[in-house]
Amino acid sequence: MVSLGDLAREERPIPTAARLEYPLRTAPARRMVVYRMIATAIAGASLGLIAVLLEGSAVGAWFLAAALLCVALLAWLCRVLRNYAAPTTFLRVAGDVVLIPRWTNPQEHKPHSLSELYWVEHRFRKRPERGAVLLGFRRRGHVWIPSAAFASRDDIDRFVEEMRSVIIRNEGGPEKLAARESVARRFGLEFAAWTICLVLILSYGLHRRIVDPDAGLVFEFLRIGGMSGYLLAFGEYYRLATAAFVHLGPMHVLANMIVIVAIGSVLEPILKSVNFSIVFLASVLAGALCSAWLSRHVVAVGASGGAYGLIGAYVYIRLMYLELLPAKIRGHKIRILYCAVLVDLAYGFHHPSVDFFAHLGGFVAGMLCAAVLTHKETIESAGRANLPRLSTFVGLIVVYATSFGMLYTKNEDYDPVAYRERLIDRVLADERSPSDGLVFARYADMLEFTVDWLLEDASPDRERLERARRKLERLISLAPERSAERLHAIDSRLGRGAEAERDSTRPDASETG
Repeated sequence: MVSLGDLAREERPIPTAARLEYPLRTAPARRMVVYRMIATAIAGASLGLIAVLLEGSAVGAWFLAAALLCVALLAWLCRVLRNYAAPTTFLRVAGDVVLIPRWTNPQEHKPHSLSELYWVEHRFRKRPERGAVLLGFRRRGHVWIPSAAFASRDDIDRFVEEMRSVIIRNEGGPEKLAARESVARRFGLEFAAWTICLVLILSYGLHRRIVDPDAGLVFEFLRIGGMSGYLLAFGEYYRLATAAFVHLGPMHVLANMIVIVAIGSVLEPILKSVNFSIVFLASVLAGALCSAWLSRHVVAVGASGGAYGLIGAYVYIRLMYLELLPAKIRGHKIRILYCAVLVDLAYGFHHPSVDFFAHLGGFVAGMLCAAVLTHKETIESAGRANLPRLSTFVGLIVVYATSFGMLYTKNEDYDPVAYRERLIDRVLADERSPSDGLVFARYADMLEFTVDWLLEDASPDRERLERARRKLERLISLAPERSAERLHAIDSRLGRGAEAERDSTRPDASETG
């Protein structure tokens, strides 16, 4: 084994087959592991508390997931503290293998093949001793080594330079490593992602102040900009843009914000703010259009189409430029992301309240946007903001601003009840036939929902029920696959109303006796 002192006195390049050993202190590593687990536990507990406060119950899935996370971290913490007996350990480079201590038990070492190494970086903000050395391996994810665990700053620099030389030698040149380092230098504040989240929060707060639940939530969501395939047939295309800023509740907007920030932290450094915004805004429109075309929902709301567009763009870039991405993007977190996407898509396909087609349309649009933005480009220039891209971004902003302006001018004189009554009258006065194609299907869905609303009314308008019955009877004659249960329900309500009228006109027994 070559000692560090001997290497320091020798002024010659380190040979490839050299056997190097760097002493490491376990106390800084233990602090890093403990602090990270405590921070993760606090974040999980905070998320569970927020879920309880928003949902009003401690039985929700979010709270249970947070509780299980805290219990697992506590068990792991006990194991870590039990295994940190020795004050020192080592990091050893021997030939084509580097032995790295397991930080749950520093006396055990895990071999990593240097042929799989693609990334090395000494990450720190202000003080180098509070940073960490990050190693990225193609098959085994990435490994963190606390800077404070090294004996000196010279050891860190020597180790990093040795690993850089290994990467350059394995890849036949510094080009790929330079491309990864160029992307890594862009990491910082995700301006576009946080701006989108701020707009979602402000729009949700504004809508919560003006929504009247007594007027019917579906009608209220339509009044404040929800997307409806039926209303698109009347030329209200602005709803394709406005629906993304309407959410069902706080958990709905929080879930979308988590996805946007999580993906934005790794995607925005690649595309930069302008292109990141283009992907999100275009995916929102594509998701809403796909929902209007394929979904059976009466109203669709939420920014999940844009969130899935960001996921689609990230998946495309990862598939096409995997070898040019730094370790922060290629890390093991991507497996968690893939699992979350697959679970959500499967859940959305089966659960009636989740618009699966909006997610699917946004995902495909995001992949297409990423393909266009990176067409014949390298990963370094994927974030270029040239004139066509700036023009596209400005055009999308104009489209969204115009859409909200049209929504405001359309609804400025409507109070909740007046809007609901006008929409019901519009549906009952409409005439559609199967020759209208998709518009007829959306009309049938809206008519059935309107009938359900009228049947739930404690004192329904008899004339409206009669009109609804005629419309529903015509619909069933044109589309026999539609259920006739609502027709029977209307007959039942009208029959009870007739009997009530006869009872009210019948003379009282006390007066005739």
